[in-house]
Amino acid sequence: MANKKHPYPGNEIKIWLMRRGIKQSDINRALGYKLSGGCVCHFLRGVRYPKRVVDHLEKLGCPPHLLSAQKKHYDAYRKSLKKGKR
Repeated sequence: MANKKHPYPGNEIKIWLMRRGIKQSDINRALGYKLSGGCVCHFLRGVRYPKRVVDHLEKLGCPPHLLSAQKKHYDAYRKSLKKGKR
């Protein structure tokens, strides 16, 4: 069961963060966002792909394959919006 794929790459990134003791609010704070802001949450859900968040995760050592999978997920989400399949 450990090899089970999650439907969203953001889940894998969230697990990676949790294993390192990093919270979404820590990233928000480091980037100067309000704690109640959903920038990191939207990134993890694949609704947005803010470069600042990606750059920060790269600095923290997030594996590139997770970030590229998230980018593909985001691109597919944007494409579905254009087709009206949300």
